[in-house]
Amino acid sequence: MTEAREFVLDHMESTGTRRARLTERQWGFVFLAGDGAGTISETFARSVCWDLSHVRDSSDAGFDRMMDALLVVLRKNGRRSCTTCRDMVFHNPLIAHPVKV
Repeated sequence: MTEAREFVLDHMESTGTRRARLTERQWGFVFLAGDGAGTISETFARSVCWDLSHVRDSSDAGFDRMMDALLVVLRKNGRRSCTTCRDMVFHNPLIAHPVKV
C-alpha cells in the first residue's frame, strides 16, 4: 500500500484513526477527488450513498488528487504543519505508518 493511499484511507474509512478530523462536507470534497468509479458528481455520489469503493478503487493518480484535496482541507482546519505535510507523510515513518491502538 502506498503512503498516499494509506494516509487518505486513514482519514476516509469509518474505522480510520484520523476520520474524526473531517466534517461531512470536507469528507465529500476529498471523496469526489477520487476516480474509482470515474469522474463523478455529488449527485451521483449521493445516489450510491457515498460508496467508499469509489475511494478504495481509485488509481494512484486518484489517490494523489485525494491527498492534495485532503491537505487543502487540513490546512483550512488550521493545521499549520500541513504546509509540508505531503513531504512529511512520505519521509516520516511515524506519520506514514502511525501506530494503531
